[in-house]
Amino acid sequence: MHQASLLRFALAMALFGSVGFFSKLTGLPYIELIAVRLLCAALLLFVVWLVKREGGMDKLDRREVGMILLCAVANLLNWICLYASFEKTSVTIAISLYHLAPIFVLIAGRFLFREKWTTRTLLALSLCFIGTISIMGLKAGGHPVLGGEGIAWGVMAAFFYAATMLLGKSVTKSSLYLVTFLQMVIGLLILLPFVDYTVFFL
Repeated sequence: MHQASLLRFALAMALFGSVGFFSKLTGLPYIELIAVRLLCAALLLFVVWLVKREGGMDKLDRREVGMILLCAVANLLNWICLYASFEKTSVTIAISLYHLAPIFVLIAGRFLFREKWTTRTLLALSLCFIGTISIMGLKAGGHPVLGGEGIAWGVMAAFFYAATMLLGKSVTKSSLYLVTFLQMVIGLLILLPFVDYTVFFL
């Protein structure tokens, strides 16, 4: 069981790491690409639900609907910023900046939830920041090698990813499966008016 969990985790990380690479290959603008991703994810989750029909998969606490909606919006903004970053800078830089999200989570936890910072916490924050800067590749003079627009999108993606995680902590009674499905559907409905459908027929 432990090995199976590790394999699933490794597969999930490998798939996530390939997102930027394959997004470049599609040639689609990021808004349309996100719409396709949301649609495919929602359809896949719906098919899995039809096949498995396990108890509790469709459990929804109505008191959490508002928070689920906020999570969906934050997740959509997270994807928009991330895919925009893929367009404006290299995938390596975008993903590196995306991993600043834990820093935002820890900072928010400190000021919003009064969580205490230990020496280990500060060390982890420092290493995360130093690692991100190192991967980005600074010039000898200390100036970034790439322009600021892609970096700004990447930082905003990390911020909204952190917001999604923090908001998700409040959703505890509804099915995680259903919450994920609703996030995909809500995100798609919000995005549809902004999609340029002509790009799919060029």
